[in-house]
Amino acid sequence: LQVFGAATVFVLATNMRPGYDAFGWLVWGRQVLHWNLNTDGAPSWKPLTFMFTLPYALAGHQASMWLWTVTSVAGAFFGVVFGARIGYRLTGDAPQRRWAPAVAAVLAGIGVLGIDGYFAQIVIANSEGLVVTLCLAAIDAHLCRRPRLALAMLVLASLGRPEAWLFAGLYAIRSWVAVPKMRLYSVIGLLLIPAS
Repeated sequence: LQVFGAATVFVLATNMRPGYDAFGWLVWGRQVLHWNLNTDGAPSWKPLTFMFTLPYALAGHQASMWLWTVTSVAGAFFGVVFGARIGYRLTGDAPQRRWAPAVAAVLAGIGVLGIDGYFAQIVIANSEGLVVTLCLAAIDAHLCRRPRLALAMLVLASLGRPEAWLFAGLYAIRSWVAVPKMRLYSVIGLLLIPAS
């Protein structure tokens, strides 16, 4: 809730508006709702964003724009949380340096915000921050020994950026070998990517 609260405050304080791509996804959501989809001159197809913009279209034009903007900002801010969690976990327990995991968490969280162009993507309500967060969530889930959740996060990231396909594929192969109970889950996850 704190992340969504921070995202809402950020959106209200900056009075930000979606950029070209994000506005196009919102238009698509509204057009599909009214059975009138026209993809001419629009941004690239991203099933991940469509999963949000279609239901948001039910709220009307202004509300859907605000909902997507808060969602994209919150999605990007969650990257800081997952980066910090990963930094904390990877540092490990060490009684002689109890402060090290906390310092690693802070530096990792700040490091996510320091990704080249990350903040620029946030202020135009693009989906890249959300994709980064999903990839970091996958790493966190793997570290927590939750491979199904990790694969699900990578599949969702793949619905936002084709660069994530490789990681989803490699993790599905790894899961096929290491967790035989996940074989069907892995196949379904990978089939969802091109089907979208």
